[in-house]
Amino acid sequence: YSLWELCVVDDGSDTPAVTECLHRFAAADARIRIKTLRSNVGISRATNEALAMAKGEFLVLLDHDDLLRPHCLSCFAEHLSRHPDRDALYSDEDKITAEGRRVMPFFKPAFSPEFLRGVMYVGHALCVRTSLAQSLNGFDPAYDGVQDFEFLLRLSERTSRISHIPSILYHWRQSATSSALHGNVKGDMDERQCAAVQAHLQRIGDTRQAVALGGHRIKLTAPDTPSFELIHANAGAKPVAVLLQAAHDHSADVLVLSYDADLPLPAASLSDLVTLAARADSACVVPVLLAGDGRVLESGRTWRQPVMQNFHAESDGYNGTLRCNREVDHVSPRFVAIKRSLILKLNGSAQSTWLQFCQELQSRGLFHRVCATARLPLKAADPEGEPAAENAATPLAYFNPHLDPNKGDYSLAAPLDSRAPMKNSVRFAVDQPDDWHLPSGCLILRGWCFASGAPPIRAVRLRTGTIELSGVIGMPRPDVRASLAEAPDDNTGFEIRGTFPVGNQTIVIEAQLNDGSWHELFSRTVQVKRQILPLWLGGGDWKELMFFQMPAHMAYPARAITLEKFPVTRVLPQPVFSIVTPSFNHARFLPETMRSVLEQAGVQCDYVVQDGGSSDGSHALIERVAEKAERRMGNGNQKADPASSSLHPSSLLPSPGSPRLISWSSEPDGGQADAIVKGFAKTSGGADDVMAWINSDDFYLPGALGFVADYFARHPDVDVVYGHRIVVNEESQEIARWFLPKHDPEVLRLNDFVPQETLFWRRRIWDKVGGLDSSFKFAMDWDLLLRFQAAGAKIVRVPYFLACFRVHAAQKTSAQMHSVGQEEITRLRERTHGRPFPPTELETHPRLLRYLRRSAFIEFLWKLGIRAR
Repeated sequence: YSLWELCVVDDGSDTPAVTECLHRFAAADARIRIKTLRSNVGISRATNEALAMAKGEFLVLLDHDDLLRPHCLSCFAEHLSRHPDRDALYSDEDKITAEGRRVMPFFKPAFSPEFLRGVMYVGHALCVRTSLAQSLNGFDPAYDGVQDFEFLLRLSERTSRISHIPSILYHWRQSATSSALHGNVKGDMDERQCAAVQAHLQRIGDTRQAVALGGHRIKLTAPDTPSFELIHANAGAKPVAVLLQAAHDHSADVLVLSYDADLPLPAASLSDLVTLAARADSACVVPVLLAGDGRVLESGRTWRQPVMQNFHAESDGYNGTLRCNREVDHVSPRFVAIKRSLILKLNGSAQSTWLQFCQELQSRGLFHRVCATARLPLKAADPEGEPAAENAATPLAYFNPHLDPNKGDYSLAAPLDSRAPMKNSVRFAVDQPDDWHLPSGCLILRGWCFASGAPPIRAVRLRTGTIELSGVIGMPRPDVRASLAEAPDDNTGFEIRGTFPVGNQTIVIEAQLNDGSWHELFSRTVQVKRQILPLWLGGGDWKELMFFQMPAHMAYPARAITLEKFPVTRVLPQPVFSIVTPSFNHARFLPETMRSVLEQAGVQCDYVVQDGGSSDGSHALIERVAEKAERRMGNGNQKADPASSSLHPSSLLPSPGSPRLISWSSEPDGGQADAIVKGFAKTSGGADDVMAWINSDDFYLPGALGFVADYFARHPDVDVVYGHRIVVNEESQEIARWFLPKHDPEVLRLNDFVPQETLFWRRRIWDKVGGLDSSFKFAMDWDLLLRFQAAGAKIVRVPYFLACFRVHAAQKTSAQMHSVGQEEITRLRERTHGRPFPPTELETHPRLLRYLRRSAFIEFLWKLGIRAR
């Protein structure tokens, strides 16, 4: 990720080697900016100096002896692009020894405001919106040593839009002067931490008292107790029904439900529990439940399992989880405190299960919590038993996904590839999404995968029900190579994009080896909610509109192509076509492409196939298709000249109005654009004649060329024509459609929605702009269109489906499109607008959003049998 600046403040270093190092790096990279202070002012003031230098929208804190992971900034940037309202992000971390060995990984929960009051669990890497950090006046020197903790407490008072990235992005170095090795190395850190929490409590109007426990842990005690009522329930009684009845029978602020009538909490513990439950953002609050031998029975739950079962009750837990209050995903109803007002607002009924009740409260943005100072030995059994198994797939927020939710003891989850038949040879990870809730049904799945000691990966796919999505492989992941020496190269990344129907969908990710075998990587259930507003009526953001209206993936189960019904008119004279097919190693698809040109009826077309020296038998295939076309036209005695691979101009033209293959060759070229330029050089025609290229994996619909010829004949002022697109799979089955609004010159300047395989233009405009720029490898069609438009071309979108765009694992526009292709697109966008053009501006541009919503409306009308003009 290259869009960064490094602001380094030298806090009065007296070592010449430090100064030399800083200036050497700054001289080598303009993104590195140095400020040198005359004397040491301390970490808070030095950090504030750096904050004043910062020009970026977000800042990331990096201590002078620690390390960022290679993909840290890209992970933050990617998350922020999907969640632009976020004010802060933090990641998982580990520690690194003086020898460079990685130890002690810390897998964190989602943002937990109560847990933060007890322990600085957020740590590193921390990313904060710069303007927000500056508005908080940065870091307070009075809290040097715990300055980042105190800063976070103030930050949490201003925003709750804080996200957790469940990936280790930071290495905290253990050294003699670092608290990574010795917790209280800076002397009075515990006292400063306690003072920071106390000041925070006073600012938010919380009357609890902060007490330092040592080891960077804080407990919160209540000086007084809100009114509460203790409700005893018999074994077998439904907890939701009991609470609803109690809420109507009593007037106390907090109700405390207990299934253990003879085991009350001590008064001080009960006060802490009830006070925490009375907080405005609390849902259910429970004590730490203890077994008869004094060990932990549970301290909160995952959906299915107790957390920290069998931990020693007096231990620290997992980074303070047994000594500090904290947020949890689920709690037991055995002994629980909850505000009476919440129960009265319950949307469900007395028949709701405890799990449904807890999820209803969470959906309102409330937190289930464990009160660490409340410890309760238990005798009675769980009144409801284990939660339903089908909820196991529901994502957990406060139990890190790298930990095993079926154990709840903070042990690592089994590797994702543990169920794959080749688990010892296929290595992979899924980095995105970090939230498997799909409110719109749009999924972007990214990760990496390679085969160790086995044939290389040939393809990756996602299956669910009747939908199968092909992934893009070979994407750059230098971070994987940097971490895993066995990775074959820097291009082990993959991406899968798709849309899913409403409801629960079980998705399966599979990888294919070069021997053709498929191996399951992992599976999970995702939940897609119903879209309330149709996209054309104002629903959906940029991503949803792009996914649903311009898909390059399977949008519905594969089906036979419904052919277009073109209007039948004949206006003479009609233009002659010059069509080129660039090809390389597409023997599987090339015959269909060629036939889609040569079998068009009633048009005059000079056709050229320019193969780039394929090694997959394309040469022989082209020859066979040419011979069949020759025989079909009754001219079987004339053959291609083997030396030139060129046909006599009239050899495939027994009568006027039939396409003819005038030339083909199979020889190395400089890429697709170079092949197209070479192909068109073999054609000729008048100014009003028509040109196009059709890639070797796409194909025209029957009758498309006749319709286009007639349209140009009827509209002599039109220079460029394009139409709607059908997306097909490798078997030429329809899997999606693009419905394009009328041509909008301003939209073309913003983004290229023109389907290249449906694009036709007159030779006069081609000659005027100087043809194709072969320096482009991917965006040559958008460059050509922009130059057409700048030259005054009249461009028209016709409301018909003209051609099919094929999606397959090997297509040229896959892996490199995300690197070289995106660079070309960015370059064209900046060339057109004369300035940098950030993606966020594109994704919120009102004209683009209107264009995409118009596309949705055209599709809506089409489904009603109405063709929008």
